Amino acid sequence: MNTIIKLGILGALVIFAIFIYSPKWQRKLSEKGFIPNQYRFGDLYNTSNLTRVKEENFYENDQVPLNEKPTKIKNTTVAILGDSFTGMGIDTSLLAGEKNYRRWLNDDSYLTVKLDTSHYNVLLFEIVQRSIIERLNPETEYIYIDRGIKTTEPEIKNVSPANDHSFSFNSLGLDFLSAESVNQRIEFLVFNQNWALKWKEFKAELHATLFDRVVGKAVLTEDKKNMYYDFETDTTNLFSTYYPVRDTQIDSVVLTLNSIRNHYLKMGFDEVVLTIIPNKSLIFEPNRLPYNRIIERIQQHEDLQMPYIDMHRLLKGKPELYHKGDGHWNNKGKLIWLNQVNNWIRVHAPAPKNQV
Repeated sequence: MNTIIKLGILGALVIFAIFIYSPKWQRKLSEKGFIPNQYRFGDLYNTSNLTRVKEENFYENDQVPLNEKPTKIKNTTVAILGDSFTGMGIDTSLLAGEKNYRRWLNDDSYLTVKLDTSHYNVLLFEIVQRSIIERLNPETEYIYIDRGIKTTEPEIKNVSPANDHSFSFNSLGLDFLSAESVNQRIEFLVFNQNWALKWKEFKAELHATLFDRVVGKAVLTEDKKNMYYDFETDTTNLFSTYYPVRDTQIDSVVLTLNSIRNHYLKMGFDEVVLTIIPNKSLIFEPNRLPYNRIIERIQQHEDLQMPYIDMHRLLKGKPELYHKGDGHWNNKGKLIWLNQVNNWIRVHAPAPKNQV
């Protein structure tokens, strides 16, 4: 019996070690339901633990139902180049193209597609408002070029070894073994269980009610019923809805957008369509501080060459289109975007618009 107990303890320790030292296995165990998903109630709940924004049915509210599939447009290829707003909860079968692709810019890789020259090839360029100034400038344009979409596999270049031989997990590509990363996974395993969340929720609500303080990187709306990321109200932060954006910065953004469009037109796309997704704070509290009007200033810029779909106009005044416990839009907001981009393609695809 003692041997069985020892083997059981040893097995548990092995599983625990695999978990804390392997992000890949953490994701796999989470996907299979063996451990709880850290973001199962939304990313804002995850950082704040406030029950008032807890979404028990977050996943159902996030996924666009597959029965919303549109009528396909023959001889049309559609590709998305975007961030987490189009990277999650949207199946590519919900696009109207005969062929559909997606590149979510969440890592350092790229997507290789084969464009059919007999097709009308459309690239949907999606970006959330908060990322515009940081990402759309000549210095970071490579994100959308080198890590975007390619039609051929690029040559692998030989990289000379670095002169710095000092040891670090990062230098070996093993940053997930660093003390900080391991500690985060241990904390996740121990304190992300439902029983542990009850205590964290109690403390979070107590702090918010008595001291008007929110734990984590979030801020409550003025009515104390909803929340969004704290940087969205920080006027010194580039991500903020209220950051004072200069005209020269807008000019640089437009120049970068035009450069990205030209790159993909040369690649073989017939058009690149811009869609800017508003920050959650802009939808919930547009008048909390003076809005910098970054979306309108880009879309109405006289030099902008990209056609655009005005998502701010379509989402304005409709907070129900965003998650309660998360900084992203929900499936209702995503469906509006899908309907708009599919309609745009249907209108602009060359006649005859034969359907399949």
